[in-house]
Amino acid sequence: MIRTYIPVFSADYGDAERHAAAHHFLHDPFMTAHKHVNEFELQFKTRLGRKHAVMTNSGSSAVLVATAAMEWKPGTKVITPAVTFATTVAPLLQMGLEPVFVDVEEGTYNIDPQKMVDTMNKEKVNACVIPHTLGNPVDPNVWGFFRDSIEDACDALDSSINGETCGTFGNYSCFSFFAAHHITTGQGGMVLANDNRLGRLMYKYASWGRDCWCRAGQDNLCTNRFDYEIDGVEYDHKYIFSVPGYNVAPLDVCGVIGKLQLAKADNYKVIRQRNFAVLDTAFADLDGLVIRPRSLPGADVNWFGYPITLKRGNRKTITQRIEARGVATRLMFGGNVTRQPMFRGHKINAPFGLEQSDRVMQHTFIVGCNHVISEEEIHRVASIVYDEVLRG
Repeated sequence: MIRTYIPVFSADYGDAERHAAAHHFLHDPFMTAHKHVNEFELQFKTRLGRKHAVMTNSGSSAVLVATAAMEWKPGTKVITPAVTFATTVAPLLQMGLEPVFVDVEEGTYNIDPQKMVDTMNKEKVNACVIPHTLGNPVDPNVWGFFRDSIEDACDALDSSINGETCGTFGNYSCFSFFAAHHITTGQGGMVLANDNRLGRLMYKYASWGRDCWCRAGQDNLCTNRFDYEIDGVEYDHKYIFSVPGYNVAPLDVCGVIGKLQLAKADNYKVIRQRNFAVLDTAFADLDGLVIRPRSLPGADVNWFGYPITLKRGNRKTITQRIEARGVATRLMFGGNVTRQPMFRGHKINAPFGLEQSDRVMQHTFIVGCNHVISEEEIHRVASIVYDEVLRG
């Protein structure tokens, strides 16, 4: 049955998730992060081929932890695209860092590599926080320019380019398991690293800033827990705080759900790519009216949504008509995020302008291609959007 309202983003919770969650609440002794979170971390980092993983309560917290664990000095310049989600760039402001904004490319909605290089040379920047917008992989050559890099792969689970998986490029990589994402744990995120030192740091910052690296249910991995001192006072290693950290741990039930969702991820990707292809084929006749999304050669995209940039017509009018006919729309996150109220009073450093980002903010919207949309429904989405864009 076709739903009367087709969402842009939607979660797929089945009986398996509900029953497993109920069993956990009824029978497992731990509500806080414990064995199920540990097991999900292991499964997820194995899937990505990374050495270290820490689950958090959200993708935003994953980016926060990664930014803190970089331990950049206040005032450090960090390159980031202007088209982004608010909490990708918010930690830069919160930690006294200076975002250096780069425009995005038409159609990919990702950071423009040439403008990025020009900005790096002009501003002497060697750090970045860069997302794969809507799961569309950034040019893989980008990462080699930076000494310090945070890869926001929150929208990019199982996307790849030239056979390399998104979430394996940055010093830190971050994922989201919010209900809107490719898989969900209700709320949740993950930060990953390969470097042992960075792996220890991210765990510290995610776990109150505590020096101890024992996970939930573990004790005395260092084998000398009671032999530590603070200013000559003997002190339990579990209560030595070496960095100003956070408590961003998820509930253990998030790990229960995550393991079941991860087993469905391959099938979800097949459906998303089918839905994207239906929309893209249908909108091919609209090339005079819209800019369709494009990806780079060698990209295998697990699309988070289908973006449309209007060449003609009023976005508000068109999207309101689409919504009235039962198809949800969303804007491209923060658009040109530098224009958001959160940046009032902050210096905006964008050496080569943000013309394309402004265009995205004014003319771009997103419709769904998520794995909960059936084949019959995606053809309805395509027909309605086509009609209303053509109508103008």
